[in-house]
Amino acid sequence: PKVTIDRVPSAFTNDARREQILKELDESKAQIIVLLGDKPIQYFLKQMTGCVENSLAEFVNKHGYGQAVQMTIMHRQYNVIPLVHPRQAASLGRSDPEWHNVHSGWKLL
Repeated sequence: PKVTIDRVPSAFTNDARREQILKELDESKAQIIVLLGDKPIQYFLKQMTGCVENSLAEFVNKHGYGQAVQMTIMHRQYNVIPLVHPRQAASLGRSDPEWHNVHSGWKLL
């Protein structure tokens, strides 16, 4: 049968959901945001900060893997740590072995 699920889930792709996430961040008083994979960078971080990176690979090339980068989101400072999606980290399904290797060597300092 024809697929009826959107190819890109709307979890981060609309303003209403981004506003919900901002509210949750504010209520939690979080200081660290961990992003898993490309999509949160593309659909949340880029929209909220204007960062120029479009993917985890671009973020890693600029800042290093798993490095906390201080960013302002809606007038609050956060340490943002982009990591690979858990599927990549665990080498599940169609995954890139290089991302698994990079993640395996990473330690949060």
